Amino acid sequence: MNAEEIIRNATDALREGLEYRDAGQLSQSAEALERALNLLPREPEILYLVGTVAHERGEWVKAIRHLGAAIAARPEEFRYHGQLAQTLRAMGRIEAAEERFRTALRLAPEDPAIRVNFGAMLQEAGRIEEAVTHYRQALERHPELVEAHFNLGSALGELNQNEEAEFHYRATLRLRPEHDRAHYNLGILLQNEGLFAETISCFTQACALRPDYTRARWKMLLSLPILIDDDSRIPEIRARWRQGVQTLLATTRPQTSRERRETWEAASSVTNFYLNYHGQNDREEQRLYGQLLTRVAQACFPGHIQAPPPRRIAPGEKMRVGFVSSYFCGHSIFKTHSRWITGLDGTRFERFVFHTGEKFDLSSRHIQERVEHFFHLPPTLPPESLIET
Repeated sequence: MNAEEIIRNATDALREGLEYRDAGQLSQSAEALERALNLLPREPEILYLVGTVAHERGEWVKAIRHLGAAIAARPEEFRYHGQLAQTLRAMGRIEAAEERFRTALRLAPEDPAIRVNFGAMLQEAGRIEEAVTHYRQALERHPELVEAHFNLGSALGELNQNEEAEFHYRATLRLRPEHDRAHYNLGILLQNEGLFAETISCFTQACALRPDYTRARWKMLLSLPILIDDDSRIPEIRARWRQGVQTLLATTRPQTSRERRETWEAASSVTNFYLNYHGQNDREEQRLYGQLLTRVAQACFPGHIQAPPPRRIAPGEKMRVGFVSSYFCGHSIFKTHSRWITGLDGTRFERFVFHTGEKFDLSSRHIQERVEHFFHLPPTLPPESLIET
């Protein structure tokens, strides 16, 4: 095969690989790009594309090998460094990813995608203020960059700068009305501001755009206003909430691991706490809600459906009592409930306290020093491990 035929065949394979990639057919794309690379093994752009598709397929080692070869052949190309940074980020190698992001920005300081991706990694790492800086710099050069507005809204929300966060979520929706996550995040923001009607509208729109958006659906059906300015609205609000629980009871049947994970996350994202503010008997509501949460727990953790047999207490033996909360610290829950624990007769009861919150302070120590067993289980502990404990 002469040089002209090699280039023509490589070009055809390259075009085929890109077409498959655009169609989401990554296996076929990888095969075609490999053919192109076999014909032109030192071509940096082909190396880059093979590495990019490998990244998209989760083949991290292969992606790093080819992207590294592309950089060695053409070190001044910022896209290569940016893609390698994304692969290292996906692998959790944050320091190495940060080095590559900074190299890419040195080569192309005005590229918005590099700044947004770098900002996203910093935000995930909890370096929110640094992330905000990069999002703002991206928007200075490209004021209609959708992902920069959305990510900046998210970061500002984490910093409790809600007014500006709302501005950027609305900017996201002005530029891309079908952005379902922006509708959802804006709904969360408005809920915290007490704008209940707008909140429900945002969650409803998110569900309309993405019918399988489980978390938005639970929020749409079960959200409650924090405060109510007219008591005559309470019956309608409670009836709406009960109907939402019944709808979820009738339709919640997660089957796949993805559905179970999303259902668990959705159930964990809502609360019926604000029913308490209505000043009514919530016993029936709690029973109904308990049925729904039991349904979710049984679906998500099937290995724990069967309760262990009851333990018989021998004469003179202490009765074991367990307490679980993430608020055994300087919090109103501690103020109102800690005496339920510390005031129990230690000669009759053996107390097991499981503190599942991140904060451990003098209030936590106050309980720890007054009970027989105290376990601090941080919120990073997977639910399965918490259940086992």
